[in-house]
Amino acid sequence: MRPYCCGLLAVALALSACATRAPRPAAPPTPAAKPPVAAPVAPAQAVAPATKKPPVAKASAAPEVKVLPPAGYENEKTRLKQALAKNAANTLAPDDVGYTLDVLHGRLRQEVGKSAHIAREADRIVIDLSGLLGFASGADQVDAAGRQRLEALARVLVEYRATFVSVLVRDGEPSQPSDRRALALARVLIQSGVARQRIVVIGQDANAGVASVARTALMIEAIVRGG
Repeated sequence: MRPYCCGLLAVALALSACATRAPRPAAPPTPAAKPPVAAPVAPAQAVAPATKKPPVAKASAAPEVKVLPPAGYENEKTRLKQALAKNAANTLAPDDVGYTLDVLHGRLRQEVGKSAHIAREADRIVIDLSGLLGFASGADQVDAAGRQRLEALARVLVEYRATFVSVLVRDGEPSQPSDRRALALARVLIQSGVARQRIVVIGQDANAGVASVARTALMIEAIVRGG
């Protein structure tokens, strides 16, 4: 019986030791992972809107007026008038030319008065503006008084659109080509409404020298249907 009792005692002591053993402390909780810290965002810088450069207006080109050399003037003028005559709305019947030029002659006199000499020569009207269109020495721009006279003439020529205008300027100044002043005169007519195609400049012969007598004139002819 002694060995058996000793065995029971050993078992009882073992059970008692297990009952009184301190519990194993629980493992500390795993700390939660910290969220990643976002890098600071630099404040947005104000960007100035792109400024578009305003379009640069192109300088308007000067009206193109044909300058005809004196030697070929008559032939080239005839060719240009025939080209314009293809538009029947801006032509005159042959039988109407004389009457129309008579009426136009009277209208031009009303506009210009006695300041300019206006003559009827065969099938054309010649307006002598010598001494009435001022140009500064060495300049090619018509003065204010001359511009007013040209604008008055242009108002009539706009109405009588079946006419062809030749511009002649001989200024007697060797340093200032006459063609430039004739072109300036033609531009005033165009700016006042006369069609560019109806105007030519009678150029100066380079071999003719400088004219001793200054002259400024407009020569007006009819554009004849079928002619």
